[in-house]
Amino acid sequence: MEPNDEEFEKLLKGFKDDYEIRSTFIEKHLNKFIKLLPADLKAAGVRFQDPITGRIKTLESALGSLGRRRDERMKRLGLKKRMVAKGRSWEEYWNYRKKPDMINDVGEFPDNDSMFEALHDIGGIRILVYFPGHVGEVVEALKRLEGIEVIRIVQRGQKFAPDMYELERSVNELEGKLVQDDLIDDKIFSGYRATHVHLRLYKGQALIEIQIATVVMNAWSEVEHKIIYKPPKAPSKEEMRILDTFNGIVMIGENALIQLEEMIAREEKARLTNSKTFATGIYDVGKWIEDHCADRNRLSVRGRSQTWKYLQKLLDVLEAKGEHTSGQLKQLIDNLSEKDFDEAVLSRELPLHLMKQRCQVHENEIADVPNIGLVRIMSLIDERRNALPSVLFKL
Repeated sequence: MEPNDEEFEKLLKGFKDDYEIRSTFIEKHLNKFIKLLPADLKAAGVRFQDPITGRIKTLESALGSLGRRRDERMKRLGLKKRMVAKGRSWEEYWNYRKKPDMINDVGEFPDNDSMFEALHDIGGIRILVYFPGHVGEVVEALKRLEGIEVIRIVQRGQKFAPDMYELERSVNELEGKLVQDDLIDDKIFSGYRATHVHLRLYKGQALIEIQIATVVMNAWSEVEHKIIYKPPKAPSKEEMRILDTFNGIVMIGENALIQLEEMIAREEKARLTNSKTFATGIYDVGKWIEDHCADRNRLSVRGRSQTWKYLQKLLDVLEAKGEHTSGQLKQLIDNLSEKDFDEAVLSRELPLHLMKQRCQVHENEIADVPNIGLVRIMSLIDERRNALPSVLFKL
């Protein structure tokens, strides 16, 4: 099937007409998400570079991306025909890889909506973490956020798209062709790498892309992009070799960061065993809660770590009386009944349940704690924050 440039130009006119309205709409939700995201990541114990930044594609950039996406769709259509001709199911291929959304991502765009759907990065956010191991933690934290739908997770480099590369290899093998790795060049190291997560925000109203990479890998990316992709002239072979060497240094640096991260984790574990250690922030509180629960096999309800709500509130309450220690948190967790604990974990409100257990609310404020509920307790904490120990607790 040959590209239908006339029909594409008609769709493109509608795309241009709609772009300002749609991109403004996405930008509104993107900015809202950026404001909320840091607190969620901190609650998940992720250490990242603040502030988190975002951007909206210009129309010119979007048109360039759209042209490349169209080329990819047409190329996939050709590969689909070759695959089917060899008796292989196109649907089974993508379902096996757990990417059913790719089944219909072939051929010409049928309408303007499909064009905008293909541009998952009109709104983009970049999250830079200090340790390579925290890339996965960011992904898990995003999966747990309310009102957010994770569409796909893609591992990306600057040279090629893994899905297309694997598809081409599979079709060539079906046809009995010699498979040559055309990615091999003079480079020794693999270049830029990052994790891209495509999300729908707030009940599907906006599609955005989040790029997650380490701080050191991002530094490499900035240097390479300026020299290779936006130069006044093409880089020389010597410059390319120097960039390749720099990339190797970055990769060695990431390996060193992994070792450093493991050392810090061991030190944190040692701190956890000291019941008199004070929390220095919500990172400590969240980590201590999860480690203590995991030690007692009490996080098996979910089978993975949580992004706890109200960690800062819990820290404020305990810190007000100097009780923000590892030992105090352990005791509060151990005193919870299994039923209360399971409910707290499933709702991600374990810190709130620990506060409820800790607080003995003054009888002049509230006569019946069970009936007022957790939300009322939280509002009282906010109202009486300055007089927290005397108003809310009988110690």
